[in-house]
Amino acid sequence: MRPKILSTDHFIRFDLGNYCNLNCPTCFRQAQTELWNRDHPYLKEPVKKHPYLDKTHVTLEQVRDWFPEDFMRKRIGTLVFNGASSEPTLNPEFMEILNYFHDLVPKIEVSTHGSTRNEDWWYNLGKTKIYPLFSIDTLTPGNELYRIGANTEKIKKNIRAFADAGGKGAVKLILFKHNQHEIGAFRDFCRDLGQDFSIRPSYDFSGDKTSYEVTNDGRTYTLEKNTTEDYQRNNPRRLSDPDPNSFCHLTLKKMIIIHSNGLVYPCCHIEGEFFRMYERYFTYDNPTPKPRKYNERLYDDIVSKIEEQGGITTLSLKHHTLEEVMTSPFFDHVLQDSWADGSNQTCLNCKTWQAEKSREKFSYIS
Repeated sequence: MRPKILSTDHFIRFDLGNYCNLNCPTCFRQAQTELWNRDHPYLKEPVKKHPYLDKTHVTLEQVRDWFPEDFMRKRIGTLVFNGASSEPTLNPEFMEILNYFHDLVPKIEVSTHGSTRNEDWWYNLGKTKIYPLFSIDTLTPGNELYRIGANTEKIKKNIRAFADAGGKGAVKLILFKHNQHEIGAFRDFCRDLGQDFSIRPSYDFSGDKTSYEVTNDGRTYTLEKNTTEDYQRNNPRRLSDPDPNSFCHLTLKKMIIIHSNGLVYPCCHIEGEFFRMYERYFTYDNPTPKPRKYNERLYDDIVSKIEEQGGITTLSLKHHTLEEVMTSPFFDHVLQDSWADGSNQTCLNCKTWQAEKSREKFSYIS
């Protein structure tokens, strides 16, 4: 008998809003904006941001409602304020939310680009136990070719202020050709401040793709894959065990992904596709998914199963407790049943299965 998905020592990835002050060219925000404009050719002019974006900050009141103390103490080992579609530190109640979780969860992290707030704010953050992951692409002002809109001097000052207060985190270098010469400088910067250092080759290049063009404020330039020998991503490959229970983040890492609207995502590797299928729910609170013809595979593998148990609101913390969501039929047995009978091609061909091991070799360097 397989173990239940809901257990203990879970890893929560939680978006604190959908605001960001940068314009990274291949992030979720940019991708969904481009797709929205493609699907709405009748607009007088393209929108600069998807209409769902820059509308929501999670409130402290919502946090207290969605994450009861007893549940957090019993079930959760790690909480990460996620940066997949937002910059968490822009939330005006960030410190109050952090204080609520501080004694409930053993480990708290935040994914950030660091180009927010001021040195005093980051100094105060350094007095807490939070572990930030500063994801940046340069230490050289003017070289922010991927993190468009970042203020490099501000970022360095903020990290120094955080470290001066005794804070411990990691600086993650997103590696391209334009910044590969800075690896040594990054190491020295992190060593001087007592921070961990991580190198992650950009995910933007796969197969034969080695570059792409970016247009920013009328300026067009090319972002290129790094050419170092030591930091190349391997070609995607399948792992030895084709059972999703052996590689799915939901079961292996016990990851629970929660969006800023309170929705518990079914999977971390189909966020874009899932968002598109339920775009009306994210944008207008309309729970009706797009028709099956829009994405037949995803509809059959994931969406139909959610609809059969009552629709997207059955995964929403605005309508149910987190305990109820994670013990609903979808998470309790339906998803894993579809793995066992081999019908769920979305999961059986997961990107994690194909490429996770090739990414994991780029771990932390203390």
